[in-house]
Amino acid sequence: MKYRRLLFNAPDPFDIFNTQELFVKAVKENCQYHYDHCAEYRKILDSMNFKPDSINSYDDISKIPFLPIAGKPMTGGCFAKIHAHSQHTVFGGNPFVN
Repeated sequence: MKYRRLLFNAPDPFDIFNTQELFVKAVKENCQYHYDHCAEYRKILDSMNFKPDSINSYDDISKIPFLPIAGKPMTGGCFAKIHAHSQHTVFGGNPFVN
């Protein structure tokens, strides 16, 4: 994940003014990765006519569909991998699961 690595290696990754473009590219890259590697995620995005290529600005990020996984077991498949990955982000956890 090239752009995510660049973002987190920026001198001040929380400097929104100077890192916003890199942040958008990192979100797009992450969305594309999961779209390419998780059939369930791709199915959800396709059903909502959303493509990772449509993420081109900060405002586009709010258009990414939420994953309907709250209350479902996270024991296998790519949703479990997405959940496990999100536990290790700077945001401190998965916003989709209570």
